[in-house]
Amino acid sequence: MKAAYANQYFAGGSGFPDFMIFSVDMLKDGSNAIKMAGFFNNQWKLTKEEYVLQQ
Repeated sequence: MKAAYANQYFAGGSGFPDFMIFSVDMLKDGSNAIKMAGFFNNQWKLTKEEYVLQQ
């Protein structure tokens, strides 16, 4: 939880995606452990253009 202290998730234009799925390995591997991240569109739906899926 301490990793989230400095992040301003609820500030407009903070640069964070709407959702991010990652494994616990993110603590040691950094961004390589991110599985999926992206943004919802204006209708709160996901389209392929709005997210990235790591293979």
